[in-house]
Amino acid sequence: MVASKVVLIGIDALSYGEFMKCRPKTLLYLLDNSFRGVVENNPPQSPISSWLSILSLKKVDSNKFDSNISDLSLVKLINPILINIPIMNPTYGIFNIKLDQNVPYQEEIDGVMNEIIENLSEGPIIAGITALERINDRICDIYNYIDRMLLNVLRNTEEFIVFSPYGMPKKNFYEPYGVYLSSRPRPNEHDTVKLWEIGQIFADIVKGNNRQEDF
Repeated sequence: MVASKVVLIGIDALSYGEFMKCRPKTLLYLLDNSFRGVVENNPPQSPISSWLSILSLKKVDSNKFDSNISDLSLVKLINPILINIPIMNPTYGIFNIKLDQNVPYQEEIDGVMNEIIENLSEGPIIAGITALERINDRICDIYNYIDRMLLNVLRNTEEFIVFSPYGMPKKNFYEPYGVYLSSRPRPNEHDTVKLWEIGQIFADIVKGNNRQEDF
């Protein structure tokens, strides 16, 4: 049985440590009530290489994208609706923004949320949020705004993955560990989650493979 109303939401720079400080209710609920894990993505990292690793279903090191998005393995496999994917500037998808601090976090998060909800019945959705790495202050305000978005989206989905490809920005790199929260378990309960594995798990969700009845 092919799953419907499924979503993969990548939130760049989402960190377990920071959201424990900010205490966003939906994320804390997911931490206790969904499958969870740690995404491992060692330096050097970038938004482009990280997202391409997911969409290509294999490790990608390139910091530029100059190919056809429809040729990427995951895109060919499941034909997803793409929203605000940070593999170029402006981002790619039916909603997109310029990657700079001048775009308010509310505008980005609301735009992504509205497109997800509007298109949930049209096919699998892959969406990105960049606010936490674009904007350096009001971190807990951003976390709480993202949290409300997740509540509105996930209450309307059948299966989901919420992840971050890396943690907080540092001087020359990002923290190498991100977030994995999902209706599906990680491939190995004793190991970290790799970026290309996230793409494969989502493909399995879309195809209805090893469907989870409860999480």
